[in-house]
Amino acid sequence: MRESKGTQPAGKSAGGVRERAAARKNPGQLVGSELVARLQADAGNRAVAAMMDGTVQRHVSPTLDAEVGTEPGTGTGTPAPAGPDYAALAKQIQNAIEGLGTNEAAVYSALRQCGRDATKIAALSAVYVTLTGRTLEADIRGDFSGDELKLALSLITPPSRQELIETQMRSTDSGKWALEVIANNSITVDWEYTGTGSFHQGGKIFLNKTTPVVGSAIAMMHEAQHALTFKSGKAADAAKLTRAAFVTAKIADEAEAVVRAIEGAGPMAKAGADIAGSGLTAGLIKQYQDAHAAEVKKLKDADPALSDAVAAAKARTTIRDGKVTNWFHDGTFVTSTGPITYSEHYGKIWDGVHVAPTTPAGLPTTNPSPVINA
Repeated sequence: MRESKGTQPAGKSAGGVRERAAARKNPGQLVGSELVARLQADAGNRAVAAMMDGTVQRHVSPTLDAEVGTEPGTGTGTPAPAGPDYAALAKQIQNAIEGLGTNEAAVYSALRQCGRDATKIAALSAVYVTLTGRTLEADIRGDFSGDELKLALSLITPPSRQELIETQMRSTDSGKWALEVIANNSITVDWEYTGTGSFHQGGKIFLNKTTPVVGSAIAMMHEAQHALTFKSGKAADAAKLTRAAFVTAKIADEAEAVVRAIEGAGPMAKAGADIAGSGLTAGLIKQYQDAHAAEVKKLKDADPALSDAVAAAKARTTIRDGKVTNWFHDGTFVTSTGPITYSEHYGKIWDGVHVAPTTPAGLPTTNPSPVINA
């Protein structure tokens, strides 16, 4: 919270305020960026070097354009990465923080220019150290507290893998549906699973950390279907069903999960996203979309009064229970934890429940994300 002038602001260290005040009174002891830049402009770098003899400089190295110049031969620094005017932003933050009051809005405004991009945040932080001799994070922690501190720190922290995946999911209706399923059913997610593949098991979703963000977002749509089936008590029970009935029920759930994933991946791919790692390909998505469109046309031709929404829903069921289901039997899809066909995978799970106790351990118990059988 900003304090009125003449009072010690909450969160600001008295030592830091005294140090800055002393620097302003006796710049010969602690040289700041403005003084260096002024001397360079008036008399050149040699004058700065002479003046610096016997003084303490606040800079790690001369990297600001104002200190080293941008034309050939005027300096030795390396230009900051292309993007915002980091020198101006650093100065804006310095002015907002130094003194007896803190202009939080000015700090937030400057930090937002980096868009939580790791490269831009690093560039701004480096320029800020050069300008002030202090780290950006340390100054923020020294001048902010409570929710204001939390907001400021979030602006200099790149988004987590979970945030990136959830942002991608929110770009499609299928992704939004999956996020609602996860939230409404208290489904736990391991966003950086280090084992093999991505899968659902016992109400928890495991996303392999090596899978790209978009691919993980699509996998989440798939696995959310399995998690919902489990949480709703509708999961096929190997102990109560025949082997054939169990495999059929599990693959039916897989087919619905794949359609959910395709319904999310289609718009993402159309928007230019790379769907690598999702278990789907552009060709497979097109097969589904073409088959669905053809089925909608067939239904509308047979009954012109049929609404578009009803025709689309009927076509979805037909293609899911036919074409998509067959992908799990014909080897188009194999498990990301195998690779084996889903008929084999779920058959082994059933066997693990019904075979004699002497059967070796290690039989599968998961709902793995599918991958194309190359």
